[in-house]
Amino acid sequence: MTRSTAMNDKRLFTKPIVGLCCLRSLHYFIEYQTLLALSALWSRNLSRSKRYTLESLRRLQREVVALFETDVQNILNSDLPPRLLWTESPLLHLKRVPKIVRDGLHLSTRRKKHETHEFNDEAEQHLNEVPEYYRRNFHFQTDGYLSEHSAEIYDHQVELLFAGAADAMRRIILPDLNAAIDKQTKLKFLELGCGTGSMTKNIRLAFSNAHIVATDLSEPYLEVARRRLKNLPRSTAIEFQRADAAHLPYEDSSYDMVYSVFLFHELPRDVRMQALREAHRVLKPGGIFAYVDSLQLGDKPDFDDVLKNFPRDFHEPFYRDYIETPVQSLAASAGFRHFSTRHGFLAKGEVFRKNFNSQDSNG
Repeated sequence: MTRSTAMNDKRLFTKPIVGLCCLRSLHYFIEYQTLLALSALWSRNLSRSKRYTLESLRRLQREVVALFETDVQNILNSDLPPRLLWTESPLLHLKRVPKIVRDGLHLSTRRKKHETHEFNDEAEQHLNEVPEYYRRNFHFQTDGYLSEHSAEIYDHQVELLFAGAADAMRRIILPDLNAAIDKQTKLKFLELGCGTGSMTKNIRLAFSNAHIVATDLSEPYLEVARRRLKNLPRSTAIEFQRADAAHLPYEDSSYDMVYSVFLFHELPRDVRMQALREAHRVLKPGGIFAYVDSLQLGDKPDFDDVLKNFPRDFHEPFYRDYIETPVQSLAASAGFRHFSTRHGFLAKGEVFRKNFNSQDSNG
C-alpha cells in the first residue's frame, strides 16, 4: 500500500469520527442546558438560565466542528495513536449523571449566596497542605479541588462546560510536541497540575517511551488519577507526586519536557511567573515547555466578551489578570524561546524551548 493510498484510507474515517464527536458534543450541550434550567429553578434564580441567539449557536457549532476536524486529522494523519480518540463508555457516563445533577443543584445555591470557602471534613483536612489562594471553591465547585467527590465528577463537569470539547482542546499541542520531541529516545516529562490525569493519559499514549512525573497540589485528585490510569499501557512509567508548581522539589536540568493544562488561569500572576521560572529551572538545556489554557484577549476577538464574562459566572478570581497578561511575555521573561501557538475553540496552546546555553536560575 502506497503512502497516498494509506492517507486516503484515513481520510475516509475522518468524517464519520467527526460526526460521532459532534453527536457527543450535542449530548453534552443538551445535558448542560437541562442542568442549568434545573439549577435555576432550584435556586430560584431564573436569570442563570442560559439563552443563546441563533448566531451565537452557529458560531459555537462552527468552532466546535473545526476543533474536532483538526483533532481527528492530527491523530489520523500522523503517527499519533488512534486510541487518543477513545472516550469512556456511555454506561459510565450515565451512571454519573445523578451525581452531576445533585452537585449542580448545590453548586447553584452556593453561587447564589456567593459562598467560596465551603468544605466538607475531608477537604478541611487538606487545607493546611495548600497555598492560601488554592483554599477556595473554584467555579463554586463542591470542596474546591480538595475531595475525592470533587475529583470523581470534575472531568464530566468540564466537558459539560465546553460542550464535550475539553479533551480535544487539551490535545491541540500534541502535533507540535510530536514534531519537537524525539519519540524514539527515553525521555523524562513533568506535568504541573495534572488533576485527575486527563492530559497525563494523552501524553502517555502519544509518547510511549517517556517516563512521566505527574504532579498536583491536591492529594484527593492524585488518588483518583492513580485509579483512573492504572490500566493504561505502561502505567508503571507514570509517577504521581504531590508538588507545588511554584516550588518544585526537583533538581536543575532534570526533565526533557514540562507541561501543564488549564492551570495558569487559576494562579495569581506572581505564582504563574514563579511556576514558569521553576519549569525553566528543572528543564534540561533545549528542553520543551508547553501549556494549554483559556484563550487570552485578542486571540479571537469575537470571543473577548465571553472571556470577560466568564469570571462573573464562575468563581475565577485570577482569570481576568490571566486573559490580560500574555503567557508568551511571561515565558520570555522566564527565559523561554517561543516555538509555536495554536488555537482551538476556547483554548490556546503554546510550546516554548529552553535555550541550549541557558543559565539556570530561580529568577
